[in-house]
Amino acid sequence: MGWLKRKAEDALRRNLPAGLFCVLLSLPASLEGQRTARNAAALEELLQRAAVHVQTGQLTAAEGELQKAILQAPGDVRALTLLGGVLGMQGRLDESSRFFEKVLKIDPGNQDARRNLAANQLQLGQISAARKNLEAILKSNPADRQAILMLGFACERAQEFRKAITYLEQVPDLVREHPDHVAALARSYYRTGQVDKARLQLRRLQDSTADPASAYLGVQISMEARDWDTAERTLDSIKSAYPRPVLVTYQRARIRYETGRYAECKSLLEPVANSPESNGTVLNLLAWCYLKGGDEGTATRILSYATDTFPAEAANFIDLGKLCLKGNRLDRGLEVVQRGVSRHPSSGPLFELKGELESRQGLHAPAMESYRQAVQLSPRSSEALLGLAIAQTNLLQNKEAIASFEKGIRLFPREARFHAEYGKILLLPWASGEIPESSAKAERLLRKAVQLDGSLLTARFELGNLLVKSQRAEEALPHLEKAAELDPANAQIRFVLARAYRALGRKEEYEREMLVFQKLEKSAGR
Repeated sequence: MGWLKRKAEDALRRNLPAGLFCVLLSLPASLEGQRTARNAAALEELLQRAAVHVQTGQLTAAEGELQKAILQAPGDVRALTLLGGVLGMQGRLDESSRFFEKVLKIDPGNQDARRNLAANQLQLGQISAARKNLEAILKSNPADRQAILMLGFACERAQEFRKAITYLEQVPDLVREHPDHVAALARSYYRTGQVDKARLQLRRLQDSTADPASAYLGVQISMEARDWDTAERTLDSIKSAYPRPVLVTYQRARIRYETGRYAECKSLLEPVANSPESNGTVLNLLAWCYLKGGDEGTATRILSYATDTFPAEAANFIDLGKLCLKGNRLDRGLEVVQRGVSRHPSSGPLFELKGELESRQGLHAPAMESYRQAVQLSPRSSEALLGLAIAQTNLLQNKEAIASFEKGIRLFPREARFHAEYGKILLLPWASGEIPESSAKAERLLRKAVQLDGSLLTARFELGNLLVKSQRAEEALPHLEKAAELDPANAQIRFVLARAYRALGRKEEYEREMLVFQKLEKSAGR
């Protein structure tokens, strides 16, 4: 959102009231009460010197003069407002906001200070707070065009795209002033299915400026919307002018990857990968081209090289670790992710993968800590929370596991695995002594899991097994048959299915399933 900062600087230097950071040097000194003529003159001199420093770009000097002014007159709205603007121009947005908040405590109706505060909040990602301030401005003055623009921008950031369109369409001339505005409107059109309108905005963006960076922003928006044709045309128009041609090549390769043209993608990337312009992102996409072509060995070598040479790209550690997990190379995978988390200690997905690798090796205590860290870093990851709950179960931390499962069902009510795994642990021997009607609750959970995902093996088998034990073989049968269909080489499923057939007096099916069960047991060396 560099447009907010640039508009602030322009307005502050020109002392224009229409800008986002308005300098209120014209307010009467009587707002601060009665002063002696001498003190008032000294204050005015400090403010005037600060204004001159701002106009000449000497922001540190301006800040010093304003701090002196505030020491002399702590409640002077002009000094507080100007200092908030100067701090904002230096990127010290939190400090800047505190001064605008002080202004609003003194003068709640000061719309310029409220707009300035909202601009800071937008840049800081405090979208909800910014919206409240902008809505307050528009309640007082519905025709405030800058507030309308900023509120549209805030709605787009909050992914309320229809509201964003409503506001941004009211100020088309302001939208056209900066590529960020156009991008926000185009993204909103894409997200609401108005593809033609989105493309029109991006064409205007491309036609209205000779700056290839603005056109590249349009590429990013269209690729985000998976509008590959628009992205390709825009890339073709800037490939000779854009100052970083490797980015253009990478995006053209991405388009080919996303549209299933893996050989073409590889052809574009390999010259870059073998040049000084190579980086971790390029190598990651190249590795995926080889994976899609069935060459897992080359993909693994590329990712291994990438983690050594470009360790700043966390995705390469994750993808290499997953390949090791898939190939049951657990020690190698754990070594990869341990290097990854040491380089990227804030990566939730890496800690999640570390937990999975540790669980597969029976390292339940380390797995629990890895999953706990993953949950803290990625609180919206259902996989991390489910992994934590299962690890707690494996460590016999039953109360903690139940709390994690309950939390998972609250946060992810349509995630069948939480219901299935929770139901499964309630069938363990300890549950009957600690949880009232644990078997009935387990059945409800397993039925809910089947309702949410009929192809979930755990839910089908555990429910079928419970029903057989409860002498309800007829109810159990469709669940067990589905489980056998999902995992035909599972001896345990075949054995329980055979029991269900025997309970129903279906001798032929019983004997068939027992024969399959015995063959599977024999092949497993049991």
